[in-house]
Amino acid sequence: MRNKLWFSLFLICLLPTFGHSETRISLFDQVWLQEDVLEVELVTDLDGLLTENENMEYQKASVRFSSEDGLISSWDIKVKARGRYRYRICDFPPLKLNFKKGDLTDAGLAEFDSYKLVTHCFDDEAEAKDNVLREYMAYRLYNLVTDQSFRVQLVKITYKDDTDPRIIESRWGVLIESTDEMAQRIGGKEVELLNQPIEAFDTQAEHRMSVFQYLIGNADYDLTTVRNVKLVKMEATGKLVPVPYDFDFSILVGANYAVANNNVGQYRVEDRVYLGFVHPEGEIRYMDKFYQSLRSDFEDLIRQSDMVKRSNRQYMLKVIEGYFENIEVRKGIYVGAQTGTYSIPVEHFSK
Repeated sequence: MRNKLWFSLFLICLLPTFGHSETRISLFDQVWLQEDVLEVELVTDLDGLLTENENMEYQKASVRFSSEDGLISSWDIKVKARGRYRYRICDFPPLKLNFKKGDLTDAGLAEFDSYKLVTHCFDDEAEAKDNVLREYMAYRLYNLVTDQSFRVQLVKITYKDDTDPRIIESRWGVLIESTDEMAQRIGGKEVELLNQPIEAFDTQAEHRMSVFQYLIGNADYDLTTVRNVKLVKMEATGKLVPVPYDFDFSILVGANYAVANNNVGQYRVEDRVYLGFVHPEGEIRYMDKFYQSLRSDFEDLIRQSDMVKRSNRQYMLKVIEGYFENIEVRKGIYVGAQTGTYSIPVEHFSK
């Protein structure tokens, strides 16, 4: 096993610090194994967790993190379902884990206490694994684009019911870095601001994110309403950096429950629609070259991901190729965007 945990922690300890909380590593740092799989055991009232209700309230749970080297840590936490659409249609919805700040500080860790967990959604084990691994790859691809992204950890989760020990379920998932932790790591703080103009953004960061969303075929986000994207206000510049998450509706992931976003001119899930702001031609050319320079890195990451079955790797490579092999189409899209019309149905790409 290529366990980079202690080396990662060593590097983290060398980072510059600006206050008391920054001198401590986080829970995510502690369990972040990068290419390795983290073993997780979550014990809670599964019936209460999975029974649909409007409030999606927190309930008591315990969680254990382990690697092949043994137990890393064990915690009493609270857990709840998240994502109302997926809560309605999934057999097992995505979750939010909430740790006690006091427990974290007692353990010498930073107070980042809230983490999202991408779960398997459907009971079909093979299909669920495929969906989770493809979405994990979407996060990893964006990590190659920029550090202004969520770090993720692939996990194998064993769910146990605290009222009936016979009920055990083991599935794949993705643990996502805390939003506050990500924001601090990149030099800012999360803000919740709606309807922000382009002048409020770090335009290169916004452009970079919007092109990535187009590249993987994701129209399930909205900068105006801040849906499936977090806004980080950078301390150095005061500008907003958008950080995306939840890529399951993208062409790259191709979750079978994904639906088209007709509101932006996407009439099939396989339609690519560019949803970013208008940018000058010079910036468009720069960003196009930037992504072309990453093509081999994207393809290498996908090819080398042995946990993803071969047919899925081939499919993801085809999606990536569908972007890079249509450079003239892409330029036409950006020229069209200069009209200010963002609902532009574009290149159709089918599985």
